[in-house]
Amino acid sequence: MSILSFVRSRIFVALLVLGVALIVAAACGDDDDDGETPVDAVGETPPAGETPAVGETPAAGETPAGAATTVDVGLEEFAVNPAQDAAGAGALTFSVSNDGTIVHNFRVIKTDLAPDALPTANAQADESQLDVVASAPEFNAGETQEVSVDLDPGSYVLICNIAGHYDLGMRAAFTVE
Repeated sequence: MSILSFVRSRIFVALLVLGVALIVAAACGDDDDDGETPVDAVGETPPAGETPAVGETPAAGETPAGAATTVDVGLEEFAVNPAQDAAGAGALTFSVSNDGTIVHNFRVIKTDLAPDALPTANAQADESQLDVVASAPEFNAGETQEVSVDLDPGSYVLICNIAGHYDLGMRAAFTVE
């Protein structure tokens, strides 16, 4: 192998490594969600319970009048992972993704019971004894279901109610303010 061939092969390998690194960096790039509390146009956070004025960004957990809220929820073996644990009353859409490897379903239950204290029968939460206000049928890994509902203020539990899944931990508290 000549020196020129050796140098060319080293340059090719270096460029290939650089290209892969750039692709990985782009895929892991900043999504601008730095976790900070939103602020209004003059840099102030609106007080809790106050609806921001036009041009302002609502504080965490607040929904501007007339706007629907979307809450992302991930289901996996064996957990229900809502992106937030509270939302304002009114129109709400749960965007539920099956991030696991097996079939799951989704239920929104209005209750004052703790998430792990729902009545059960046949290895499931007993829906005949619960106020199920919204649900999604069984769906496969990698799929997403949209579940829209109008919720009143109160306490809710989000679950997967396939036999055994609730008992294995597929539940989360959710509050509507």
